[in-house]
Amino acid sequence: MADYYPLVAKAVAGLEKNTGEGRRLLYERARTALVAQLRGMNDPPLTEAEITRERLALEEAIRKVEAEAARRGRDAPRPEAPPPAAPKADAEPSAVPPPKPAPTAAAERLVEMEFWNSVKESDQYEMVAAYLDKYPNGEFVELATLRLRELSDRGR
Repeated sequence: MADYYPLVAKAVAGLEKNTGEGRRLLYERARTALVAQLRGMNDPPLTEAEITRERLALEEAIRKVEAEAARRGRDAPRPEAPPPAAPKADAEPSAVPPPKPAPTAAAERLVEMEFWNSVKESDQYEMVAAYLDKYPNGEFVELATLRLRELSDRGR
């Protein structure tokens, strides 16, 4: 399994505008390119399990890079904001928008979803069981359990 972290970190560092959207687009290109390259290997061809392991390694590298971006964002000095304007007497109070989820939590949910998407239609019992091992309280536990039961009934 390859270590994609140095490659992803270098690509992110080279972005002209290192924004969340810019990184998201880069990650999508990386995912697409990786799968295309892995599926194009024919001497010998890779199994779906091997492709899934590489995809998960890429997702782990992306999660680490996103965690670093979130940490840098928290640690960056903030410009001093001007004092808030006094509310007008006839103005209605504004609704406070809910806080956005932490980038690391969102990245972790994305990794879990990618993992599930890579195993949900697998005919390999071990692949689906690996999801349950990694995410025993995950979002797709019920579906994974049903899939394992289905695979067991078929004799794996």
